[in-house]
Amino acid sequence: MNKKILLGIFALGVLSGCGNKDLGLGNYEYHYVTCSGVIELHNEEITSWKDNDGEQLEFTLKSTGNDILASANYCVLSEERLGE
Repeated sequence: MNKKILLGIFALGVLSGCGNKDLGLGNYEYHYVTCSGVIELHNEEITSWKDNDGEQLEFTLKSTGNDILASANYCVLSEERLGE
C-alpha cells in the first residue's frame, strides 16, 4: 500500500516537471516572463517553466529556445503581457 502511494507521488512529480501545471491544487498557466536584475527580460514569451523549490525559476524562451535558470526574487511569470 505504501509503495503505491510513494509511486503515485513520484509519478505526479515527474509528470509535472515542465510546462503549465495542474496538480489538483489549482491551475498554474503562464505564458510570459519579466525579469529585472542580473538578467533583463520584459514580456518574453515562454514555452515551459518549472519552479525549483520556490527559490529559482527555470523557463524556456519561445524566441530562442534557450533554457534559463533565474532567481524567483527577480522574475515574474504572467498569463498576459504586463504594462502594455
